[in-house]
Amino acid sequence: MNIKSKLFVVVILIFLSNCNSSVQKLDSPLVQSIDNIVAPYIDSNGPGLSLLVMEKGEELISKGYGLASLELNVENDPEMIYKIGSLTKQFTATAILKLEEDGKLSIKDDIRKYLPDYPDHGYKITIENLLNHTSGIPSFTDRSDISDIEKTELTPNQLIALFKEEPLEFPSGEKYSYSDSGYVLLGLLIERLSGVTYEKYITQNLFSKAELNNTFCDNPEKLIMNRVPGYTLDSLGFKPAQYMTMKVPFAAGNLISNVNDLYTWTKTLHKGEIISKEQLSKMFTSAQVTSGEYTGYGFGTFVKTFADQRVYFHDGWIYGFISSQFYFPESDIFIAVMSNSTSIDSHEIASKIIAELFKIETSMAIDQLRWY
Repeated sequence: MNIKSKLFVVVILIFLSNCNSSVQKLDSPLVQSIDNIVAPYIDSNGPGLSLLVMEKGEELISKGYGLASLELNVENDPEMIYKIGSLTKQFTATAILKLEEDGKLSIKDDIRKYLPDYPDHGYKITIENLLNHTSGIPSFTDRSDISDIEKTELTPNQLIALFKEEPLEFPSGEKYSYSDSGYVLLGLLIERLSGVTYEKYITQNLFSKAELNNTFCDNPEKLIMNRVPGYTLDSLGFKPAQYMTMKVPFAAGNLISNVNDLYTWTKTLHKGEIISKEQLSKMFTSAQVTSGEYTGYGFGTFVKTFADQRVYFHDGWIYGFISSQFYFPESDIFIAVMSNSTSIDSHEIASKIIAELFKIETSMAIDQLRWY
């Protein structure tokens, strides 16, 4: 046998070996368990989800379930791009910490130092208060007319005008209360201090550095490969999600991404390649209110202890989509579940997968990993 023939045989053997390992992986007990976990949440011929589970850099499962498009009968897969809602907040928080690292601000600063036109409500509201939801500023998404607001193309200043005159719900720093308004203000801060739009800043300083090729500020006027539509479920069945302009969620929730990019982002961030590890530690430190109580929220992420390990997680809900992301830094376990239907509870699915990974009772995992 000549050299060329031998090389050909080697290549074929390697190919067959890879195919074999792939088949074994798909038939692994863990994959079968996760299939069983997901199955009750997926309707026949209905929307579904993409999920990714990684441990120490090894892919345990990367898979799509259900349909990405009901109209076109296209199946979901891990490359599909979803609206991620409040998972956006981790990117906004990182951008603020990047600006601090560059000497543009201090998170201890009063926001009125940079937004002098914001009303003085009698209390110092710091950038840190916005990041960890202790500002007392009411969330504009709780307004009774929010469904009308979400259909209106608004600038950041117009969004802020919706809540800036409202009294604080409590003195800043006294309590924790989740507020999308705070992250809209952070988005405007990013624009004013960087001199460019929020989209341009995070694209250049976060997405490009982490080599995220499937993460964008959502814009319906742009063609984006693999972007999936969202659905809701009512008594008549599935229907397209309610329309909203993505200018309204702004820095609180207007990004789109896929499970692979969320993993790449998490790993790059924790390596200290976007901001220093010293800055990063601020992001993953639970806020403490004036009573001394810890809130369980850092900057753009929940911070908890589960199975004697730290876990950082967040959910993103936006019309037609629910996404959940969990990261256990000590065991280097990452889980992302992204659904294109609000009828599919991504957080519960992720919690059940975590229970399977840690061999813990499912109900206990669901209870301990609640964010509310």
